[in-house]
Amino acid sequence: MNTFVVSRMVVQQTQNVLRRVGDAGYESLVLWLGRVAGDKGHVSEAYIPTQHVIRTGHGLGIHVDGDALYELSVYLFQKDLQLLIQVHSHGETAYHSDTDNHGSIATTIGSLSVVVPHFASGEFEPSEIAVFKLTRDGWLQLSQRQISAALKFEP
Repeated sequence: MNTFVVSRMVVQQTQNVLRRVGDAGYESLVLWLGRVAGDKGHVSEAYIPTQHVIRTGHGLGIHVDGDALYELSVYLFQKDLQLLIQVHSHGETAYHSDTDNHGSIATTIGSLSVVVPHFASGEFEPSEIAVFKLTRDGWLQLSQRQISAALKFEP
């Protein structure tokens, strides 16, 4: 997949969840589901898995347990959808941590991982987020130009 088309409604739902949890000082995760046609992924919904927020001396995190992953798998099968993009917030800057690299829920080559800084308190625009694409060699950070080509937000 080279391009992902995402409705503003999905973006707004995602930002609302990330902000609400971020207001309490925690990171959060939203999964963007949809279908693939040719080289385009069409995101049709935001899915919020059951998750446990974590705060330790080493920082913040999110844990999605096996039951929640099973529920996601059943949901994807029943709706004939795919996990295309995972979106999560960070309290400060947008980057992919070692945990993000090795504990991602999105595991299909070509999937994206979007990291939103400052608990999504700012605008959800390509210039404000960090985006990573899963390749055979791991997660590759996209440039601003590549982000603008890969993510198309529609009204």
